[in-house]
Amino acid sequence: MPVFDLSRILEWVKNVAADLIKWLAFRAFMLSLVLVALPIAIYNAWLMIQEELGAWLMNNVFFDGDMFDGVVLTFDGFAAWLGGQLMLPECLSILMAGLMVRFTLGMLKL
Repeated sequence: MPVFDLSRILEWVKNVAADLIKWLAFRAFMLSLVLVALPIAIYNAWLMIQEELGAWLMNNVFFDGDMFDGVVLTFDGFAAWLGGQLMLPECLSILMAGLMVRFTLGMLKL
């Protein structure tokens, strides 16, 4: 008749559960990092490209009239003002936080 060592079985179950929790925590951390840090990095890169391109255009491209300069600068300023008035950064932050919570809870099956 085989002898069962219950303490070894419980230790094995505890180790498996600890490894599973560590894996789920790492997965949740990586997912939240991608959902938070990646959009910020893409946004900052886009702003850098936009600023550099705008500076280059203003310094190197000459229009025949002043019509295009005023329209471009006014449109950028108006778009920035409208985005601020509509609180788009705050809305995007809330949306991303909600998505992060949804994916994290879905991953943990809660």
